[in-house]
Amino acid sequence: MNGGCLYPGLNGGDKLIAFETSLIELQLQMEQTFFSVAQSSGRPSVILYDRGLLDVAAYVPRDLWSDVLYHNQWLRDGMLGVLQHGRYDLILHMESAACGAEKHYQVRKESIEEARDLDKKIKGCWRGHPYHRIVDNSTDFQGKLDRALEFVVRLLDSSNTES
Repeated sequence: MNGGCLYPGLNGGDKLIAFETSLIELQLQMEQTFFSVAQSSGRPSVILYDRGLLDVAAYVPRDLWSDVLYHNQWLRDGMLGVLQHGRYDLILHMESAACGAEKHYQVRKESIEEARDLDKKIKGCWRGHPYHRIVDNSTDFQGKLDRALEFVVRLLDSSNTES
């Protein structure tokens, strides 16, 4: 997500820190808005996001990620709380086609090697989450979607039995 802005690149220094901080602020606002809308419906709701807050760390060099957190105390507190305080009930990682389904990988911005590396980094960002589930490429795409849905249904079923 960049809204047409010019990405400063991995060597962008302070510009990259400002860029990523702004994207995180936007993500937080979108998440809060979706949560408020769901809550206002008065009905049980499921909110699905394409990206989670910690995904950003996979796109930023490690030393700059530390700088993003260091320069934004409120952000650091919020980001570190993502794993401990249940901001996301389930992290569903849909593995890139670059990892095991190479014939279906369509080059976007990343080469197949870069996509594999990014996939690994994103998995690592969520490693400490208690409900981090990986949907690999061991089946066809419909099978992959079915397994993803199964994880969501299982979570919803367990939530209903706990209530």
